[in-house]
Amino acid sequence: MKPVVGLDVSALDSAFKAHAGRGIGRYVRELHRYLQGYQSDTIAVDTFDHQTCRLPSVIERGLSMIPVGRQTIRQQMVYPVQLGSGPMSRFSALHFPAHMDAPAWTWKPYILTVLDLIPLVLADLYAADVPGWRFRFARYLELRAIRGASLILAISECTARDLERVLNIAPERIRVTPLGVDKSFFEPAADEASERAWEVVGLPRGTNILLYVGGIDPRKNVLGLVRVFDELLSARRSAGLDTPHLVIAGRVAEDRGYPRLCEEIRRRGLEEFIHLVGYVADDVLRGLYQIATIFVFRVVTRGSDCRHSRRWQRACR
Repeated sequence: MKPVVGLDVSALDSAFKAHAGRGIGRYVRELHRYLQGYQSDTIAVDTFDHQTCRLPSVIERGLSMIPVGRQTIRQQMVYPVQLGSGPMSRFSALHFPAHMDAPAWTWKPYILTVLDLIPLVLADLYAADVPGWRFRFARYLELRAIRGASLILAISECTARDLERVLNIAPERIRVTPLGVDKSFFEPAADEASERAWEVVGLPRGTNILLYVGGIDPRKNVLGLVRVFDELLSARRSAGLDTPHLVIAGRVAEDRGYPRLCEEIRRRGLEEFIHLVGYVADDVLRGLYQIATIFVFRVVTRGSDCRHSRRWQRACR
């Protein structure tokens, strides 16, 4: 009988708000789609999610009475036991497509996709809004999960180097697997997709658009993007040139940084020129790429250095 690898598809559940409709959700969706057609004589792949490991009602009631840390207790104490019993017993190994979703220990061997180590490399950026002990404890659990993996999939050469340099992970335990792009994004968007995109942004055809797609967590530096856009707008007005518009697409309204982003836009008086369109379906997204004058990936702050990397490299050894 062929061994079965269990793929965690929790990110496909719309209730899993940390990933659903965002980059990790897309990664899991595309990986799942590919593996559904995967055929092998030596191994089989099936799926599980957090609903598969639903707790008995008595335990759920007990957890609901705990004032803080319910999710951590569930993931780090109860979840590992469930992964080795019941419907999970059929799996020989597991694959967690996001390292922050894996428990710090489990009896089963597991593969772990590591997306980046930015909360470690740029610790001060992420620790600012979180109590120190909570930040350190969360990083400790993630490190345990990474170090316990039988195989690590790094989504970039940069992440692979960080795993080796910051966490001293042996290179033979790492495989670099860059994230793919659905082939539909290599084709020009249909005219109706472009029309729908113009309707979503609510601007006249032909308007110059700067497009940003993604989350607004600190490493994306979206507040820096707003500042740079404000400077661009002022410079073009002074030169008598047309005024561009900034479109920010992504499911970010429930992000902890969203109120601050909205306040920064209001403070600078940019409500007319910055459009937060939220999550858009793929056909509209292709249209947005088509009508954009410039696509903005990330605004890099000048003068950044590696002091956080060096500090965490020492601490994590």
